[in-house]
Amino acid sequence: EFADELDTLGVRVAKLEKGADAVKITGQIRASYRDASGSNDYSRLRTRLFVKGAINDDWTYTARLQNDRDITNQGADEDKLDLNWAFVEGKIGGTKATLGRQNFALNTKLVLDCEFDAAKFVYGKDVKVTAFAGKASNAADITGASDDRFYAVDVNTKVAGIPVYATYYKADVNDKEIYNVGLTLPVAEKLNLKAEWMHGDSEDKDYKNGDSNGYVASLVYGGAKAATPGSYGVWATYYDQPANAYIKSTLNTQMVYLQDWQEDGDGYEGFEIGANYALAKNIVAAVRYFDIEQREGTESEEVLWSEVVFTF
Repeated sequence: EFADELDTLGVRVAKLEKGADAVKITGQIRASYRDASGSNDYSRLRTRLFVKGAINDDWTYTARLQNDRDITNQGADEDKLDLNWAFVEGKIGGTKATLGRQNFALNTKLVLDCEFDAAKFVYGKDVKVTAFAGKASNAADITGASDDRFYAVDVNTKVAGIPVYATYYKADVNDKEIYNVGLTLPVAEKLNLKAEWMHGDSEDKDYKNGDSNGYVASLVYGGAKAATPGSYGVWATYYDQPANAYIKSTLNTQMVYLQDWQEDGDGYEGFEIGANYALAKNIVAAVRYFDIEQREGTESEEVLWSEVVFTF
């Protein structure tokens, strides 16, 4: 039996080598450490493998396998390997379609960053329009999500050479609607001011007795590029996001209380300063400091986040 299994494996390997130009495997390893003012310190090693294969001249299949290991506190499911991306991508007329389990995160990712079972369509170049519909692949990722649906329409373009965007989000959760606009203004060489505004309404126009309007402003210089050793960036950001103005922020990785504060505390406000540096080709290190508090309430959190990301 063992010999038969080896023979079978050999055939599979031979086929993979023969069709290597049709299948591409890439990866990312992120080692991170979180030092928080509360009791949520941890050190993690996240490994991702991306597999992309050609279906035909117009369509591809992409899968992502992920393992997240908490080095500080061993967990029962640390050896679990999740298939959290599995989608096909191709052209339907002049539209690019992405169908299946995928990540959906637009622009700064501060309104929404989550995995969905969804359909996404992108049309245009100078004026790019994105339409999205789906449900969270893991209901626990979004408070109260269950089988609720999410929708979005985004427009990205340039006005007088300045990148601008406008996005509409609709979530069945609390019947929430969010309008989001933003732009990037050049200040000096490699120095940009990024600003965005959010307006959110829920079923009673006053979700958790909170505000409707939020904003985020960042001053960004440069930025580390994995392909360019020695490249670097620094930034400073101020956040003011009431519960009405976000669904699941990309900051959830660093700030573990943001979803809780959405339910109790009317969201969050505070600042971040950070820097990144390309140590070598495909190796980028970053350090980020956050001082964040509830918009309504007494809870706060200070976090020093550090990471090194390897790509291959």
